[in-house]
Amino acid sequence: YYRASFQGKNTLIEVPAAFELVNQVHQTEQFDAVVMIRGGGPKADLFQLNEYEIAKAVCTAQLPVIVGIGHERDKILLDEVANHACHTPSLVISHIANTIIQNARNAKQDWQTVVQLAAEILHSAKADNERLNAQIREQSVRLLGEQRKKIATLMQEVKNASQNQLNQARHQTKFLMEQVLLGDPKMILNRGYAIVRNRQNKVITSFAAAQQEKSLVIEFKDGRVACKI
Repeated sequence: YYRASFQGKNTLIEVPAAFELVNQVHQTEQFDAVVMIRGGGPKADLFQLNEYEIAKAVCTAQLPVIVGIGHERDKILLDEVANHACHTPSLVISHIANTIIQNARNAKQDWQTVVQLAAEILHSAKADNERLNAQIREQSVRLLGEQRKKIATLMQEVKNASQNQLNQARHQTKFLMEQVLLGDPKMILNRGYAIVRNRQNKVITSFAAAQQEKSLVIEFKDGRVACKI
């Protein structure tokens, strides 16, 4: 409680001083509101509460001001400048109680709203996650299929290239074997040619070389014949 006179010459001093003290304490204790009530008195004493200094103290207060001066019919200046005006102190108590209850209800409603929004966000996030997982699985299957096709194509190309290389090697080997066989003396003899050698069994391939020999051996496919030069 912060007491002040509501009648007499000290009213204009004590009421603003009480508000100033409330403002100072409010810096550390953080009040919710200031309730301005009086303990009773004649109706004629209310006129002092219409003074400018008191109205200014109410208007410049750092927190809401609720007045319940105790009059039901006549309004005073404080009723106009206060945040909320009640006819009696009991109505002030009722207003505060209803405000607390309503604030609790609002807080409960806000909490329920937060819970509902959180559930909706969670459900939406879960749905998005499932959708993204499905897209990832679908893309993974598609990419895997594409890579398998590419690998199969590359393997077929490698197989075809290997087969081509193998066929070329076979053809080249066959050709070389044929060339080798064509150079085989037996093949040459079978084709009607003869091989001329000297006594040292050296092949004679020219007329000049043959004239230098005393005798030669001529080989046919079915035998050899010795002759003298």
